[in-house]
Amino acid sequence: MGFEIWYAAIGIAILLKTVVSIFLGRRDDLETFQKSAQIFFVWLVPFFGAIGLWLLNRSQDTPVRA
Repeated sequence: MGFEIWYAAIGIAILLKTVVSIFLGRRDDLETFQKSAQIFFVWLVPFFGAIGLWLLNRSQDTPVRA
């Protein structure tokens, strides 16, 4: 039973990292080096890197109301 949980966690991590990598790769406001560095960071740091960079870049898309 313990191995199924690890497989699920690894599967979710890979799916999350893939989605965030595609999200970062499609952004037009980042330079090539920035995209590469952020995607590398997403794959280097599990969960926190992917979620943190996704939230950081997503927050730049939403307009700030005064």
